[in-house]
Amino acid sequence: MTPKNVCIPRELQLQAAMFRLGNVDEEIHAGYEILQKYHKTVTFFGSARISKDNEYYQKAKDLAFQLAKAGYTIITGGGGGIM
Repeated sequence: MTPKNVCIPRELQLQAAMFRLGNVDEEIHAGYEILQKYHKTVTFFGSARISKDNEYYQKAKDLAFQLAKAGYTIITGGGGGIM
């Protein structure tokens, strides 16, 4: 974290932003490369803060199970809750 009293030149700020965007682009591209071999995929989006005892957590889990049995690859955020 940068202290509030330090001023970073705009050019360095732009370079840092471009570097981060380049990294994000590389990660997205790598993800697509991996997923190309899976033609039937379903992505789950949801909160990582939903607990396992929440009804929507169980519904998402049941749906993912049924889709996986039907041959779909399930994509999640890999964390807790419904991600």
